[in-house]
Amino acid sequence: MGMTVEFVKVEVRMDRKWMSANRLSKECRDGVQDFIRFVVQHEEELDLSRIVCPCLICCYVGRVNVQELEGHLVSNGIDQSYTC
Repeated sequence: MGMTVEFVKVEVRMDRKWMSANRLSKECRDGVQDFIRFVVQHEEELDLSRIVCPCLICCYVGRVNVQELEGHLVSNGIDQSYTC
């Protein structure tokens, strides 16, 4: 008797409110931290020194490490059309 295994893709969505919050607010800082945790946990072949940066200055062209990513998102903001 053979066994059939079916894989189902589950879509995970993050709360995006922080993306439009004041960058000096706790809501924004907490959102950046949650975003970074999400990226680290869900990236399949993550090189933590080469993360594509979705900040408004890098616009997905720059690659940064985790600490730089946090700084960029807090300082520059994130492209609000970004989807995970």
